Amino acid sequence: MAQSRAIILNYTEYAPYSMEVNGQAQGLEIEVLQEALGRRMGLQLTHKILPWERAQQLVRAGLADGFVAVPTAERASYSIAASEPVAWWDILLYVRKQDARFDTVRDISALRPYKIGAVTGNSWVKSNLGGMDVLYLKHQDLLLNLLHKQRIDVIPENPGVMQQVIERLGLSGHITTVALPGMRQPMLLHIHPDSPLRARLAEFEETLRAMRKDGAMKKILARYPGMPL
Repeated sequence: MAQSRAIILNYTEYAPYSMEVNGQAQGLEIEVLQEALGRRMGLQLTHKILPWERAQQLVRAGLADGFVAVPTAERASYSIAASEPVAWWDILLYVRKQDARFDTVRDISALRPYKIGAVTGNSWVKSNLGGMDVLYLKHQDLLLNLLHKQRIDVIPENPGVMQQVIERLGLSGHITTVALPGMRQPMLLHIHPDSPLRARLAEFEETLRAMRKDGAMKKILARYPGMPL
């Protein structure tokens, strides 16, 4: 049966996972999904870069098919997640160098006394740091500048994303990281329950496993240094 419409997949500016370059969506997530859903499963795809909150809301409303993100209870309330990861999401604490207060932090519960910064729509922060003092802004650039100026204390974020922004802002000499155990999370494709992708979700999961087995995933990840397989 011919495909009735393109599958709409939403992302946000979150390099190297997803970003817009010369009007085109690019990045690790786009490459993996284009290979799996597009080339191997024969689906026509439309990739859209949007503000993160809106990208998720459109899927929630049934106006787009899916997005890739860490699973949370909130997302499970309106979407169905594949079980096989598209990618992995690590998290580090970004703090000012010489800020000795974080030398003994070993658990996210220890962040309660501090002013935390996060990107708007970051459901991991909402789920895990709920009730804490969190400032949400649209971009990592804004958060890092506030951290540098001592207006916030810490940013929990992905190193693959943050390192590029830190280098671009010239803050490498001012920002350091604190690693916490057990912080790696799977990034799963979440789809609206009425999406035509639902009927092919098992096939998609098997396709991702095949890509890991035949080396296609490794080849894609080689273009994004530091990203775990």
